[in-house]
Amino acid sequence: KEQNAIPIINYNDAVSTEESRKFEIQSLKNKNKKVVECVDNDETASQIACLVKAKTLLILTSSEGIYKDSTNPDTLIKEISGKDVYEVLDNITECENYCNGASRKGANGAKAKLEYVKDAVKIGTKVIIASAKYSIKDILSGKAKATRIGVR
Repeated sequence: KEQNAIPIINYNDAVSTEESRKFEIQSLKNKNKKVVECVDNDETASQIACLVKAKTLLILTSSEGIYKDSTNPDTLIKEISGKDVYEVLDNITECENYCNGASRKGANGAKAKLEYVKDAVKIGTKVIIASAKYSIKDILSGKAKATRIGVR
């Protein structure tokens, strides 16, 4: 059922103890299950988007999206797309090559954002990476600069 909800994902608000988390992760690894640790807000948001089969995943950041050259704002990559999921994933991987470093200490940077959103893209979720300085309404409507990712 569609709820028109916008959940806010923030890993920094702990929901379990470190010891319990490690035990659960090791248990899954022992069963040869895929393990997603969700130690990053973007990774957590992407995994939740997969679980709820979200139409759109919005990743807010301090930049306006993904750049070919992070020192040149004119190189914003406005769209990472393809004719099918496989082509989109290949294009995401290609764009990861442009990403170096992070905007602040402790952040994983644009490359990690692109890696984390691949699972969501695989299930058909449209992904938008945009600056938190813009309103969600402007980002979703396309009025704000952003990097939009998905099948054409």
